[in-house]
Amino acid sequence: MNVFDYYIKAFESLKFYLSKGKIWLFIIPSFFVFVVYGMLFLLLALLLSPLGLLAYIPFIGDYLQSFYDWTLVTSNSILFYARSFTILTLLSPFMNLLSSKCDELYHKKSFEYSIGLFFADLWRAFKVNFILFSMYLVVVTIISLLIQPILGATIGKGLSYIASSMLFGFSFFDYNFERYRMGISSTFEKGFKNWMVIFIGGVIFQFIYLLPILGIVFAPFLTTILTTDVFIKNKSMWND
Repeated sequence: MNVFDYYIKAFESLKFYLSKGKIWLFIIPSFFVFVVYGMLFLLLALLLSPLGLLAYIPFIGDYLQSFYDWTLVTSNSILFYARSFTILTLLSPFMNLLSSKCDELYHKKSFEYSIGLFFADLWRAFKVNFILFSMYLVVVTIISLLIQPILGATIGKGLSYIASSMLFGFSFFDYNFERYRMGISSTFEKGFKNWMVIFIGGVIFQFIYLLPILGIVFAPFLTTILTTDVFIKNKSMWND
């Protein structure tokens, strides 16, 4: 069975998980984050709107506007992924619990959970996502400075997308690594060993995440279910 078969079966299993009413409770945290980020985005837009008048400053206005536009474009990609990793970190305890609930439904067993584990999961997610985002910054810097000037912007953006998909996918599979008490060093070793499975999970997340309005609500929720199903049905690949 190849990696695409894993995810085809996971999509086929969505009906089973989504038919359980309690599963839908886990979309509430994503909706809350969506509302908070929506308010922050509107506030930021209001604060930055006066900068659109830079071009009207005599003599230097055009230069200031060009510099502002360049800064906005070059920082947009990094800010997008910084925001995404922040959202995943904040949602991690809830998505970890969702992942556990899917595992319980499949195996018909319970996993221990408590307030202490909630904060422990949040701390682990912070450490893992900090490492992942640091790796992303290094990769993007290398692509921007060394690869993109030679091969072009299209290739550079494609490589950045591949890197981000890999790291996002890893973040979702880490819910399972944490539940089965794998250490962080071990999870990175096993995760990158099975990089294709991790990568496809990240591609799915980014595809759903970019959907207007609903993406930020449903992407973490659905990707957690899908990656959990792939993990629990193919656990042998993580134990070799």
